[in-house]
Amino acid sequence: MKKMKMAAVLMCGAILLSGCSQKQSLKDQGKYQLPESATMYNNYYDSDFGEMTIENAGRLYTLFGWRSETVPEKSISECIGYVDHNEDRRIYLLSDDPDHNYLVVSNLNSIRGDWCFYRAQDTVGKDIYTPDFIEPNGFEIWGSSGCHSSDKKEPAKVAIKINCDDIKSVNCYVAVNHKAAFTTTASLSSGKLIRKGDFVYMEITEEQLRDRIPEDEPFNINVTFKVVDANGDEKEVYGYFTHDMMFGSYLYYLEIYQETNYYLNTCI
Repeated sequence: MKKMKMAAVLMCGAILLSGCSQKQSLKDQGKYQLPESATMYNNYYDSDFGEMTIENAGRLYTLFGWRSETVPEKSISECIGYVDHNEDRRIYLLSDDPDHNYLVVSNLNSIRGDWCFYRAQDTVGKDIYTPDFIEPNGFEIWGSSGCHSSDKKEPAKVAIKINCDDIKSVNCYVAVNHKAAFTTTASLSSGKLIRKGDFVYMEITEEQLRDRIPEDEPFNINVTFKVVDANGDEKEVYGYFTHDMMFGSYLYYLEIYQETNYYLNTCI
């Protein structure tokens, strides 16, 4: 029996050390790293709001909710600094939150993760888009404030067949209803070079088009492309694609191929 108890203790210790190791390594990976000359932010108690608050870019953000699990890496946009002299408590912006209504604070030394979300005070009483992984904690100050996510529309998708080798990604320059709207990148989720015959997918999301189109109506897109080759050089793709789309729609007949230059074929 003593041997079994000792084995259980050793196993728990191994799990905890493994968790620490994963968190420790996360600090030095890509977008999780501190930027050069990182800004230190003060986390202070706001007596008017009754919760902890951080100021960033002229806006005040107050504690709203948290998540015990790691936020998906694709949802992290960038690290903007750290909190209260502790470089392991880092602040991030979210790629799912283009209006920057939320800040994420994470203690990267914590085994549990401790991903806390601060919401901009100027959104009190408003119904704003909130990523699915943000869980409101029910703080009284946010009681009248909406956060919609479950009714988010599915993105419109365009499949692009790549008929050339050694491409890192495809940059897509999108105009919506005849006005320049945004740029998005299509690449393999693995991060590997795109090989001849591979497909990549351009997505158009509700967040990208918020306030740009009438709700629940079709919209016209006009897209030009540039490929990024294995050397990191951006090369023009001759041709363009235009089509009427709806959220949730899926198109499957674009091709990028190479002769002397790169060209777009719109009817494969």
